[in-house]
Amino acid sequence: ARLRLASELMRRAAAAAPDGSPERRSLEDESSSLSQRTRQAEQDNATIYQDPVPSAGALPRLEPKLFVKPIRPEDGVSSAQAAYADAFPALLPAATAAAVTQF
Repeated sequence: ARLRLASELMRRAAAAAPDGSPERRSLEDESSSLSQRTRQAEQDNATIYQDPVPSAGALPRLEPKLFVKPIRPEDGVSSAQAAYADAFPALLPAATAAAVTQF
């Protein structure tokens, strides 16, 4: 149901974009790909799974989840940051580093 809804919303977004714009072409490409995936999923469900597909409104709301733990930046430069501060120049060949410092 979410795939079907996403396909419809992508189609609407492509239709709303200005004609001939790169955004419209990109949205149309994505809409076509999404429509193809939707058709394939519906065909798979009809032939293999045979599960009833609920309407989008019948699905539970997706709840936000944290993937990383937020941290507060520390004041000043930490010792870990200081250790990495000078790593980049050591990666450059000497000739490149000398050329960069001229500018």
